[in-house]
Amino acid sequence: MDSTNLEFVAPAERVLVVDGSQVLIAPMDTRMLAKLLQLLHPIMEDVVLVLSNEAMWARLEAGAPEPSDLLDLASLIAQHADPVLTATALLARCDADWLGTRLPDRTVRLLAEVISVNADFFRLAIPQFKALAARRSTSNETKAEPPPP
Repeated sequence: MDSTNLEFVAPAERVLVVDGSQVLIAPMDTRMLAKLLQLLHPIMEDVVLVLSNEAMWARLEAGAPEPSDLLDLASLIAQHADPVLTATALLARCDADWLGTRLPDRTVRLLAEVISVNADFFRLAIPQFKALAARRSTSNETKAEPPPP
């Protein structure tokens, strides 16, 4: 590679059949990034907590998540249904209302696939998300303290 050409290896797209409907799981594009960050910003601390598990990453990328990995993802959905379902639908290029009516096991597996296909982004972003979450936490603590007399 010379200094004028950037070479990237894009993750492979996956087509899944969920309840008879084909769902394209492909790497996110730039237009999706702003919307994704808007959706995840309010729940960043919980997203970071779940996605900081390195062992889970290896299993997701190998296509072999353990029940505990899926339970962690299900918990994220249970705690923050609307933003997580909307973000999953955005990255899966499907309708969020449709996704919300799927059985939970299908939704959790779809979330796992979305994370796996976009692992390059999430792996690079998690340290930044951690820093953002820490700044927000510090800012919230500072705001909560009464001013000195």
